[in-house]
Amino acid sequence: MAKHLEDFGKDAKDLLSQDFISDGTIKITTQSKNSENVTMKSTLSRVIKKDKFVREIISATFEPKYEDKVNNYDINGKITSNNEYNGTLVLKDYIGSGSKMEININKTTETIAVSPTVSIKTDTIAGKAKLNYPLSSVKKSPVKFITEGSFFIAPFLAGLGTTFTMDTPKAAIDIEAVVAYEEKNSQAAFRAKHTLQSSLISFALSYFYKQPDAKTTYAIEGNTDSTFEKFDISLGGDLKCDKYTTLKAKGVLKHSKKDTEIRSALALKQQICPSLLASFGVDLNLPLLLGQDLGEPHSFGVELKFDNK
Repeated sequence: MAKHLEDFGKDAKDLLSQDFISDGTIKITTQSKNSENVTMKSTLSRVIKKDKFVREIISATFEPKYEDKVNNYDINGKITSNNEYNGTLVLKDYIGSGSKMEININKTTETIAVSPTVSIKTDTIAGKAKLNYPLSSVKKSPVKFITEGSFFIAPFLAGLGTTFTMDTPKAAIDIEAVVAYEEKNSQAAFRAKHTLQSSLISFALSYFYKQPDAKTTYAIEGNTDSTFEKFDISLGGDLKCDKYTTLKAKGVLKHSKKDTEIRSALALKQQICPSLLASFGVDLNLPLLLGQDLGEPHSFGVELKFDNK
């Protein structure tokens, strides 16, 4: 089946990013189905942010969802303790099989924006058009118009996307091209992105493979740009020990002009009971383990998911 551009290489990206809990994160999520059509998801989290200062951030999020399978529409909401509100109406198959129309309204502490989206996905083609229009903004926030299209001719996929940023005093146009080779248990994807007003081109390459027994998966992902002065490479995989236990591991190498960072992450997912999934993660600074005082310290995290759907 054809894919939208964000789904090219998604299997590799998800394997190398999801479930690796770190930065002192403690996260508790509950999800329950209140009726046949209504689902409520609540999240309470604590995380240590390290930017200009070291900050402890505690937040709560509530995400109600109403799904009408008879009339093919969803209503999604999101409310956070950081005074952020988000609401989305999704209409499915109203203008043809595989089509989707969305209208999203998002309010943060700085911006209120509306984003209508129209997309379609079939076995051979996929396309999307999205407008991001700020209704009000504390800081300057540009209008963005995003279009993309892709096709699938087994085993090859290819797509092209453009982002028009209508800013003053001048607009910017980003062009993104993606190609992929996909089989039943594997996918290789290459992505290039270029801003017309810049000479810089960014590149991303990924590969994902799942063993035929579905117990082990591997992935590698690399990112760089046309200067090749900086790059990052992630390599990892997971092992399903049984239907209750999954082990994950990855290594990350980040290189720039200023320094080189080498880290390793481990994660354990344990289905404690049918309604409780626990995840434990550790992020290790390998040079620090070897006695070199370089980079950020080790960090840990834990997440508990209660699901009564």
